Amino acid sequence: MKKGTKASEATKAKMKAAQIKRRIKDMEETSYKEIADEGFKHATEDLYVSAKGDVIRVKEYEGKIYYQLLIPSTTKDGYKQVSSTARKGAIHIHTLVMMTYVGPKPKGMEINHIDANKANNRLENLEYVTHKENMAKCNQKVPHKYRGRYYIKTETYRDEEGRSIHMNPINYWQWLRSIGRTKLARRFYRENKEILENYFKF
Repeated sequence: MKKGTKASEATKAKMKAAQIKRRIKDMEETSYKEIADEGFKHATEDLYVSAKGDVIRVKEYEGKIYYQLLIPSTTKDGYKQVSSTARKGAIHIHTLVMMTYVGPKPKGMEINHIDANKANNRLENLEYVTHKENMAKCNQKVPHKYRGRYYIKTETYRDEEGRSIHMNPINYWQWLRSIGRTKLARRFYRENKEILENYFKF
């Protein structure tokens, strides 16, 4: 295609199909029923979110459904976000959760993380509040710095070898996933499965 010429609708469709085909190489086949059974709801565009704060991308290709669990990145302010296809940018996970399970943010309201941990985007940890209420709550919270990222020190977690981790197990596990250390995250989950499952209340 020459520079400056407009693509026809057929060409655009082929380009979009090729893009989706490239994407699904790293995705697993599923169905909308399985997605719903796993607790995911449609949030926006091709993103689905669970009440636990997990986000998946869903694509349709040749009559089949594919999904991929997204590993969030962390903003300089400590919020978790995932890439957004249509917006050509990123969207905060806490925004997705509240928008999907509670409704659009009312005018003049903000989203507050109740336990002050910006990595904890579970539905029960989020609420709509006014800016004044949000600032008042923030003044009651003490941030804790862990390897360059800010979290709230809810407790000091010690593993079996007595090493001290300044996060509770779930925060540490989520942190490992967020920075791409998936093998260590899986091993940590296996070694602490009972603790994590009690936290999630499966």
